[in-house]
Amino acid sequence: MSILSNILKDVSASPTGNNVFTCGGTRITRYDAIYGAYNFAGSLIWRKTVAGTGSDTCNAVQSSPDGNFVYFAGETFSTTFDGQSRSTVSGYSDGYVAKYYGSYATKIWLTFIGTTSTYEECHDISISPNGNTLYVVGYTTSNSLNGQVGFGGSDDIFVVTMTASSGTITNTKIIGGAGQDLAYGCALSPDGNSLYVAATAYSSSINGVSFNGRISFVTKLQTNNNMNTAWTSLIGNSSGDLILQAVSVSPNGLGVFVSGYSYGTQYGFNNQGSSDIFTARLSANDGSVTWAYCIGTVNDDESTGIVSAPDNIGAYISGYTSGTLPGQTSAGSDDGILIKVSQSASDFPLIYIMPIVVSVVVIGGALFLYHRSNKYAKQVYELQKTNENIKNNTTIIM
Repeated sequence: MSILSNILKDVSASPTGNNVFTCGGTRITRYDAIYGAYNFAGSLIWRKTVAGTGSDTCNAVQSSPDGNFVYFAGETFSTTFDGQSRSTVSGYSDGYVAKYYGSYATKIWLTFIGTTSTYEECHDISISPNGNTLYVVGYTTSNSLNGQVGFGGSDDIFVVTMTASSGTITNTKIIGGAGQDLAYGCALSPDGNSLYVAATAYSSSINGVSFNGRISFVTKLQTNNNMNTAWTSLIGNSSGDLILQAVSVSPNGLGVFVSGYSYGTQYGFNNQGSSDIFTARLSANDGSVTWAYCIGTVNDDESTGIVSAPDNIGAYISGYTSGTLPGQTSAGSDDGILIKVSQSASDFPLIYIMPIVVSVVVIGGALFLYHRSNKYAKQVYELQKTNENIKNNTTIIM
């Protein structure tokens, strides 16, 4: 039977750029998780499809600091996944984290995150600068995940701390309220002492901060202080029309950048018709919003990823548009985008149109964008920092 679709979900590169890792899902009769590893030139090192008895997908990938190992995170509905039985299985899903060698498709360990008769999903993963500790974010329907009491809502956010060497869970923090609360992104500060979680809450209060209706927020957790909350910052209006999907920290650790999409007016920017691309910079010190920006068309526009620029004051956001952005020419029904935003008005914003971008990473002095074409080829574009001209660097097949 032919493959119906491949979906690229995330990309991670080793700091040296020697290895580039991808993850996502492939569908024949159901979704199976798929992992990939490539060298800097785009040549395949290894690829593995992890098929179980149910639907499975991988949402996040993270290279170790030295590039020798890679970590995958997602969710599985299978009773046996990647050769390992789920002890918590009862017809529902578990989140998972798996460690592989970077140079070949051999699993080192696999840890499930979940409880009986509940749903868990892992959506992002960060690793400490020394490579010893993993931080995994997602959400759960359980009221007692890893012994931690939930908040009684339909979904609570979890932040799980694990040892990178063995996958042992050492800490679980639950964030939530009486409603549905979902987290899609996390990012560590350069010193590894702070973890920032980008999320959306349908509850009336989060971490002691009250609000009316659904709202997005960023919370800063102290990794060197038992994951205690340093601050929680509410983002956007209280109408429940902003969804945050990604977060990144500036190289100097002073700024926190977030992106997603909005259906309403945000920080003086009127909605253009459907969902608009949203991005903002927060102070890492107290969570205050230093600037925010929206751009959109009458159709759907969405940001799926963000990475801080090396200059510490700007960021690159990736995603797609279904319309024609101001000053741009549409290349099709859905166009991928790269937008540079900055506090400086001289380059606020700078827009590139290309096939749908799913992830963006910095390798050395260049920015690499990973997108999917109609034939599911994953092309890599390099943005040269000297003159910010895009060139087609290589093509890889997921």
